[in-house]
Amino acid sequence: KEKKIMALGCALLLSASCGFVLPAARFPAAVPPPRSSPPAANLFENLSKIAEYNKKYLGTAFAALTDDRKARASHILFGFKENAEDAEARARDVKCKLDSGEIEFESAASTYSSCPSAARGGDLGEFKRGAMVPEFDEAVFSQTSEQLGQIIGPIKTQFGWHIIRVDERSEAA
Repeated sequence: KEKKIMALGCALLLSASCGFVLPAARFPAAVPPPRSSPPAANLFENLSKIAEYNKKYLGTAFAALTDDRKARASHILFGFKENAEDAEARARDVKCKLDSGEIEFESAASTYSSCPSAARGGDLGEFKRGAMVPEFDEAVFSQTSEQLGQIIGPIKTQFGWHIIRVDERSEAA
């Protein structure tokens, strides 16, 4: 085996120095790199979802430029990673418990939420218009003053299903 390798090495050196071309059968051609995968199915459907989300995002970003209101809210997040198939059903179940008074919002947040804010009873602190994802932002800033403190949702965002309570909100100047 070593003799074959040495002979092959000598043949390569000799061919390179003398300009000889060795038969292709002895030296297989380089394997071409694999082709990239074809586009995913439903490409245009995915593009329309992206365009729709960008439209929402730009609308929220523009609203943030013209609307200087701030809000303080708490939420319970049923994230898609943690509650893959039943996130919406779990959110609706917890909302019913909250509406009936069976459980307090802060304890529900610390028990059920997959957000780090669960440690603070779901409190997100104060934020400006446009700081949250569009669906969340719309839910928080579209409430009337009489609805403050009420529980809204479930609201679906890219992170999962949210149950939201708006504690404070400044009015437009």
